Amino acid sequence: MQDSTLIKMARTANVRGYKKLTWLYEPIVFVYAIFSLLLVSAIFALPVVIYVMATEGPEAAMQIAEAPPTPALALAMLFSSFIGIYLAVWIWIRFVERRPYVTIGLQAKQAAWRYIRGLLIGVGFMFLIVGLLAPFGLVDWERAFNPSPAVWAGVGMLFVGFVIQGAAEEVLVRGFLLPIFARRYSIWASIVITSLIFAALHLLNPNLSAIGTLNLFLAGIIFSLYALKEGSIWGACGMHTTWNWTMGHVFGFEVSGGSFGGPTSILFDLMETGPDWITGGSFGLEGGVVVTALLILGSVAIYLSPTNTADEYPIA
Repeated sequence: MQDSTLIKMARTANVRGYKKLTWLYEPIVFVYAIFSLLLVSAIFALPVVIYVMATEGPEAAMQIAEAPPTPALALAMLFSSFIGIYLAVWIWIRFVERRPYVTIGLQAKQAAWRYIRGLLIGVGFMFLIVGLLAPFGLVDWERAFNPSPAVWAGVGMLFVGFVIQGAAEEVLVRGFLLPIFARRYSIWASIVITSLIFAALHLLNPNLSAIGTLNLFLAGIIFSLYALKEGSIWGACGMHTTWNWTMGHVFGFEVSGGSFGGPTSILFDLMETGPDWITGGSFGLEGGVVVTALLILGSVAIYLSPTNTADEYPIA
């Protein structure tokens, strides 16, 4: 995987004084990434929070980040909280690394197909998980199926929101951090480090469990392997998007402990009825051992697949 196109493109960087920085460069990049995620996201989300505070009161503004009550507010929060990440990564890639933005894994070649394939894999994972739980009575209906126009609109809004959110996290972790770490360290050390970072970014999520933390780390592993094997982050962006969207708005489970948009943004509203360590409980499916097993099996399958080395840089 060290010959992945994703790593090759990162090596086109031309950082002034890189050799003099020795091992300091990667920690600086890490600090910048975390700073960008926290500060830039807060700045971009501030107008939405101010609006909610003015119309709903301070208490509603405190709760909006964790559980926006309507699809429109959920979309606004996802957009405003994550859109700044794209800008922050572009600034570093453009002015420090001095390489084109596409070299983080956003090359145009086969972009649409790679993204659609990732979307389908994410949907497939979620249907497989529910399909494994349902025959044993571990999930049940919370509300009857009622696909009204308002529900379809809400589900569509949240799809757009998770397109933005899922891709932003992939741009930051798999497109930005992973290849930069892999330039200096071994590929497996880079995968483990960035997957730990990915899990740590969710440590403040509500209802987080030990299994949930492990699964977030394993999700980082599978997204990393996918991006490296494919040589781009398009597929990982698509998979990340529909992983969250299908879990939260097709099936109505919590997404990493959070809920977005209320009942008018859920197509099939299901609930967990079994032990939390199996179903995930209030953290969502990601908190259960069924997801643990599938993430391990999926990672092995992706690892055994061939690495795409056909792309060359520059890529049209």
